[in-house]
Amino acid sequence: MKTTHKVLSTAVSLSLIFSIIFFTGCEKEVSDTEVNWLGDTLSTIDDNQKIGQLFCLSVDPISYFLYPTYQRNINTLIGKYKPGAIFLKANLDSVKLEIRNEFNGSKLHDEVVKMQNLSVIPLFITTNFESGAWYWDSKATRFPFPLALGASLSREFAYRQGKITSVEAKAQGINWLTAPAVNISIDPDNTLLQLQSFGNDPVLSADLGSRYIKGCQEVGIAACMKFFPNEAPQTLLTVSPDEIAPDQLDVFKSCVDSGVLSIMGSPIDLTDYDKLHERTISEHLISDMLRDRLGFNGLFVCKLITSNKPDYVIEEMNTLLETLKIGNNMFILPEVFGTDIPLLDILLNEMQSGNIDMKPVNVSAQKIVSMKNQLNLHLMKKIRLLRPMAGIGLPEYHQTSRDISNQCVTILKNENNIMPVDYQNTHTLTISFLDEFSPHYATIYENKVSQITENSRQINIFGIPDQRIQHEALRRAAEADVVICSFFLKPDNVTKTSDLPREIKNLMNLIKNVNDQIIITSFYDPYLLNHFPDARGYIIPYSPSQYSIHAAIEVIFGKRDAPGKLPLNISEKFPLGYGIHYTEGLLSN
Repeated sequence: MKTTHKVLSTAVSLSLIFSIIFFTGCEKEVSDTEVNWLGDTLSTIDDNQKIGQLFCLSVDPISYFLYPTYQRNINTLIGKYKPGAIFLKANLDSVKLEIRNEFNGSKLHDEVVKMQNLSVIPLFITTNFESGAWYWDSKATRFPFPLALGASLSREFAYRQGKITSVEAKAQGINWLTAPAVNISIDPDNTLLQLQSFGNDPVLSADLGSRYIKGCQEVGIAACMKFFPNEAPQTLLTVSPDEIAPDQLDVFKSCVDSGVLSIMGSPIDLTDYDKLHERTISEHLISDMLRDRLGFNGLFVCKLITSNKPDYVIEEMNTLLETLKIGNNMFILPEVFGTDIPLLDILLNEMQSGNIDMKPVNVSAQKIVSMKNQLNLHLMKKIRLLRPMAGIGLPEYHQTSRDISNQCVTILKNENNIMPVDYQNTHTLTISFLDEFSPHYATIYENKVSQITENSRQINIFGIPDQRIQHEALRRAAEADVVICSFFLKPDNVTKTSDLPREIKNLMNLIKNVNDQIIITSFYDPYLLNHFPDARGYIIPYSPSQYSIHAAIEVIFGKRDAPGKLPLNISEKFPLGYGIHYTEGLLSN
């Protein structure tokens, strides 16, 4: 087993090296003719372009690909405002499967080329990709959420995931990743942000974050550590330096020392008009703490929450200018469905009237252009039309994802050794709780279970269970030896952990009354156990990806053990580092 793992590791490393040589070799060939692009650009860029560089437009690439009107609007915005970056929005949940299958990494690369061609100064092309570069290419590698890396305790996996994600992202035209998230103290109700983090252990988060950044930036893509100072406050403007815990500062410091090129702060809400003039701005938060104390000299970026309404644009502009003065460099704008951005219009008008202090604008524009020079984006623009797609979906990349998925699965409960389930002699009922985003997960789940046992029946419950499905679930639960309940309910910033539908809780209680031999697998929310404390078994795979689903099922049926350790504190009974193994041997084939 150790030999096999070593061979796989070597294969991944060699493949990545070849990918990097492929992507960087042609850049070196051109670089001799571009001896002072940075100096030439900074000496010729005008004030309009400087202000444009401070902003990042949010674009849905599938809509850009499909709808000519949307594409024309985006092209107009790029030409009019000359932004410094494009943030690619992943609105995959609202896109039909056949459209997603039609759109792939090659087409994304082509759409990025169109946008790059409209810009004199090369664009940063950025997106999240916390769990891999698979959003727009089904062949690309999908990893479990970063929280799984915390459960795996593996620095090597963090490095590999950062590197593989960046190779596949770069092949799609992306040059900047807004990852990793290294916050260690996060609101338990913000499930998606918890999944994006590495957990609550500051030492482990520092190590994993640093290794992820190293893997990412070795490929020639900029990493963006987030969130500074904390995601919990609604706005960066109300945070005092004293509110940042020393352990969190140590994590940030480790990532800064690893050479991270950019850092993302908390979102800035410009729409809270009643408080725009009541906020006290900490001038020391970024300049003294981040720049001087932590030694960060790179790009600082924040997402903006704006109204896009002319009535409030002056107040919003004034607040934005104040954030620029205290050290913000770039702002990610929300998606615009038109050809005007009032906030930028008033900002440009005020600049032309001489009413804006250009000093912080000049500082930020220089940082932005300098990072583009560091990434050699001006060279990539020359060769991008000749660059073929490469480095997406290689078998060794998928093997790394499979290894992480197997290593991170965590068992929190196994009362009376309910697991491993004897798949030869035990009759099981598997119930999958699904929402509109997850029906295909049930198919993956059911197919994997059927490969292992013939003694299982499946029920899929979409959304709120009606009386008919409740009756069927209770009837089958009463006939089964063990009931395996799998939750694929995707949380968001509105539907939080505590908002599990009452009807689902009631059904689970009814099932317990007819059969208390219940195993729960939560593919998103690690805190789900708090809703069902009477469950006999509880498993966390930290992702609904195919490899995570397979790993969870194999653990339940004794095909493998669960080596993962809880990367966060769920309760006093289930603290950071908790995780149990089987007390009995695995089941043979």
